Amino acid sequence: MMISEEQVRIALRFLQYDNTLCQNKGPCEVSAELIDRVRQTLDSMPECRQERVEAARARLAVAPPTSHEVAQMMIGRIISDSLR
Repeated sequence: MMISEEQVRIALRFLQYDNTLCQNKGPCEVSAELIDRVRQTLDSMPECRQERVEAARARLAVAPPTSHEVAQMMIGRIISDSLR
């Protein structure tokens, strides 16, 4: 999944705040039924969406991204993943 610039800005804002409020909350209760439904849905999805791969190849053939664009996407992904 690609992270938008707006999502990166929101993640940065979130990371700047004290997260003690989040630490005081107990674990979230999730029903076993919901977990099973999510697992079944994920198991039924293909590992790779071929139409997305083909679209990406077509875009790369026309105009590959600049090093700045690649770096920006990588940094945005790192910032967003740090919220997990």
